[in-house]
This record gives sequence, structure tokens and C-alpha cells, in this order.
Amino acid sequence: MAAPTFWAVSAIAGSSNADVTVTLPSTYAVDDIFLLVAVERAQVSTGNVAGWTEIAQWDRSTVSRYWLYGIRANSTTMTNPTFDRASTTADVYAMVAAYKGCITSGTAWEVVGATAASTALALSVPGITALSTDSLIVVAVAGEDNNNAAIAVAGT
Repeated sequence: MAAPTFWAVSAIAGSSNADVTVTLPSTYAVDDIFLLVAVERAQVSTGNVAGWTEIAQWDRSTVSRYWLYGIRANSTTMTNPTFDRASTTADVYAMVAAYKGCITSGTAWEVVGATAASTALALSVPGITALSTDSLIVVAVAGEDNNNAAIAVAGT
């Protein structure tokens, strides 16, 4: 089996006072993998995406909370996911990345690395070692505070 491949990303859904629903990328197939990243510009909520598996949740200092959820497509007409949070008093954003060619049974993520948070321009990501050949390592990086115009990201 060849390594999985990234193939699409959704639009970013956002709200300052409500849960957000992300529109899934179109033309996906059964067994494609979706990863949803949600960012709340506060730490006032717990989050949930019905039917999806929470992979990680972490805080950056006292200013934001992040979530990562995943699901394997079980049909070609799945319901668009809603990031449901306990409080609706802070800005929240969510998006979905889609991957094809993943294993078709069991968990699609054989390793989940440690979460990291930083306010530095250069982000350091803890190392991840793949356990099998033809693996794809995905690094979910998100930011908040409407500062993307001032962010420069480089990876090696």
C-alpha cells in the first residue's frame, strides 16, 4: 500500500458567539480520513464533535484552547460536523483536512505525538517516529488572535 496523501481542506468556519459547522470537502470516498482542528480564543469551553474521535486537546497559555478530532468516512454523504462547545462566549474557528489512501480498518493514526504550544515565531514540534512503512506524518498547526498576516511559517 502506498503512503496516504493529503487531498483537500475545507473552508474555515468561525463564530464569535455560536457553535460552528464545517462543510466537508466534496467528492470524498468511503475510508478517506478527516481531521478537524478547532481553536477557541479563550479557555471557557469543553468541546465535542458528535461521532468523531477526539485525538488531542491542549491549551496555549491562558489565551486559547485547541482540539483535534478524526473520523474515517463511512459513506459519501456524511453529515457536516458541528463543533459543539459548552460556552458560546468566545471566538471559535474550525476546519477539516482530508486524506486519501489510508488503511481501511483500525485506527488511522498509529502514533500521536505530544502537543506543543508556543508564542514564538519559530514553532518547535516534538519528534514523531512512524511505526510502519508508507506512513504519512501530519503536523496540525493552528494560530489565533487574528494575527495570520504577521506569521511566517517555515518547515524542514
